[in-house]
Amino acid sequence: MLAKTQPVCEDLFVNFVRRWFNKIARGNWDGAFADLDLAPVVGERFTPETFRREVEIENFGEGTVFRQRFPQGIVYSDPELLGPSKYVELYPMRDAGIRGTGDLGAEIRDRLRNGGDLEILHPVPLNGEWSDLTACFQFRDRGAFYEVSLSWLLVQ
Repeated sequence: MLAKTQPVCEDLFVNFVRRWFNKIARGNWDGAFADLDLAPVVGERFTPETFRREVEIENFGEGTVFRQRFPQGIVYSDPELLGPSKYVELYPMRDAGIRGTGDLGAEIRDRLRNGGDLEILHPVPLNGEWSDLTACFQFRDRGAFYEVSLSWLLVQ
């Protein structure tokens, strides 16, 4: 759960994600996953085990370019040591079949000001750098707070 602060701004969501990755980098897997309230819209809820399997085996397992660059394996990194990533993107969430207005910036500003569900795409910090593995976190507006889910991981 993520409590709303006033004014609600993009930093609220970016900071949540960075704190989440920081917990993993410090080995606080249970604490990180306790911060996730919901299962993704599609698929099962991530656990520390399923997250690690998806990162370490399914996306960056033996034989991948990443593993060739880092033969010692995956090291989960503290985002605070890396500085900001230029690849963070905030989007309004839409239910299936709902079309946007075409002005993404206006839609985001409206949801930040008036409420609404949002999602953020954020690179996963691995081996001392922002990797090309992207995590999608969804924030469901519940009034005074957001419920959070980790929806997917994808190499982009």
